Amino acid sequence: VCSSDLEQTVYLREKSPKDEQKVFLREKSPKELVARINSLYPLERDLVAKHTYVGRWVRWSDTLLGIEPFRFLEKGGYTVTVGGDSFVFARLEFLPTERHQVETLQEGDFISYEAKVTHVLGNNVYLTDVTLTRPEERLFADVTPEDLWRVFEDHTEIQSRTLVADVIGKWMKVSGPRGNVGDFTSFSQVTFAPRPSSRATVYMYFRKKKWFDRLSVTNRGGNIIVVGRIREVRGGELHLDNCELIDLRP
Repeated sequence: VCSSDLEQTVYLREKSPKDEQKVFLREKSPKELVARINSLYPLERDLVAKHTYVGRWVRWSDTLLGIEPFRFLEKGGYTVTVGGDSFVFARLEFLPTERHQVETLQEGDFISYEAKVTHVLGNNVYLTDVTLTRPEERLFADVTPEDLWRVFEDHTEIQSRTLVADVIGKWMKVSGPRGNVGDFTSFSQVTFAPRPSSRATVYMYFRKKKWFDRLSVTNRGGNIIVVGRIREVRGGELHLDNCELIDLRP
């Protein structure tokens, strides 16, 4: 393993209640962790994952996609799948005695957690010793969809992704005439009707059924106001996840 590769991983060291030292990774999501591993030479990946990530701790936040029994433990347990912005997932493993942490959760919840990495397999990061934490205060991006669109218009895509990196994960309020509503397995996708004042397409992903129920009874063109978390920005497109409907008018 190249020492320079390992030196790029920075840790924050803290004391646990049991006076055991916890080492927290700098990677802010499973996607970042897996991308870091995949950037290495193939024969280095398993070794780096084992010695650099396994046993370390993370503080992450994302969308809860599903809860299922964990069948590989003799006494049972639960696996909570968390993800949303890619095909990379965190698999949070809870013991039967930790049922109280799981039973109030629902698909579509935006959750924050602290947990320990046990292994990385493909696009899945497995974690145990999970503690659900209070979600951080929402930070709103002081930009509009058009501002972000102009960044991609004036720069190359590589430059633009660097320039907009600071807004990823922040929240934004948008409004406009409702366009199409698409129903998918774990979310509903909503777009605005064409607007002369904007060339940016905003994709809004609603994870909660209650929002889809409200949207499904309105016609195209009715004005909606939405708050969502910025998931991705690319040329002419803004993707907002974990959206909430603030107002809806005929």
